[in-house]
Amino acid sequence: MNEESLNGTMLSTKTYLDNVQLVKKETLSTTNFTQNKVAIYPNPATDFITLSNLNKSQNYTVYNVLGKKVLSGTANKNQQINTQNLTNGLYFLQLEQGNTVKFIKE
Repeated sequence: MNEESLNGTMLSTKTYLDNVQLVKKETLSTTNFTQNKVAIYPNPATDFITLSNLNKSQNYTVYNVLGKKVLSGTANKNQQINTQNLTNGLYFLQLEQGNTVKFIKE
């Protein structure tokens, strides 16, 4: 409510909003949600990394912090990935299903 003065008398004005709709929307949910979080060990790595919680073979790509692709291949459950040729630094391993995990090479 806005108030204005006219010759010393306070006047009140009301502001109305038109075309307002209240819509009830349902939320997206599921009762059976399980998340298999892929992890890398050892982290920090020296010569090799291994992916845990990998259910099936997946293609992977490793990027450096500048976003440059430095390594790629196919990872199998409990298979080691050779990191000996990577320089020391921070890397991101992206799996074909979209999971991205970061690791440090020492």
